[in-house]
Amino acid sequence: MPGGTITFTASVSPDHMHNIAVPLKILAWQWTPTGGSRQTVACATPVNPCSVAVQEDGSMRVTALANGAEQFASVGITLVTWTGPSPCPGPALTRSPHPISSPFGKPRPQLGENYPHTGDDYSASTGDTIFSPRAGTVAAINQNSKTAGKLIVIESDTRYSWFEHLLLINPALHDSPTRSAVSVGTWLGLVGNTGTQSHGSHLHFEEHTKDGPLAFSSGPRKGKAPRETLVAPCTF
Repeated sequence: MPGGTITFTASVSPDHMHNIAVPLKILAWQWTPTGGSRQTVACATPVNPCSVAVQEDGSMRVTALANGAEQFASVGITLVTWTGPSPCPGPALTRSPHPISSPFGKPRPQLGENYPHTGDDYSASTGDTIFSPRAGTVAAINQNSKTAGKLIVIESDTRYSWFEHLLLINPALHDSPTRSAVSVGTWLGLVGNTGTQSHGSHLHFEEHTKDGPLAFSSGPRKGKAPRETLVAPCTF
């Protein structure tokens, strides 16, 4: 994506001849854009690898001495616009792997559900730590939701982020009378298997826009999310 950092690594092939390493000496890197910004960026020293903050399409050329002869190679870079869910500012789960066992938007007839799944289910082990992928405040905590079990909701500038089926919610966090502030990476709780709609340990993560009232904004805080404000959760 524009503004992202791309790392280029030069190598020779084969890198050994008769069990002797082929020498490689970097002479220069040069990034040349194809757009109108006239951005020209090269590594300050002939290091290997070379990392460049790319703003537009372009190509990287490396000049090097390989086995005593001057060589060069070029590679073109085409930036694409991401049309899927926006990446989270930080990961909610840090232990890998945590594949998606039930994706956003796909009905789960095996569970008696004929409506689209309202979030992503991430496979994880009971007791794995969950962190806030966004900065904001604690909007709601429910220790005993019938379907979602223990859940916590984080309010950010643009989203309500829901974390459901937890084993434990960080006892230092609270939503009333004053809301707890959270940063990217704040510990929210532990992965669990609570609530009637949980069938095995996992994290259910869903997000909502802020253009509609939330069910817990007044009256008993049941932790029921309004589907009309649902958006695909950010990815990590």
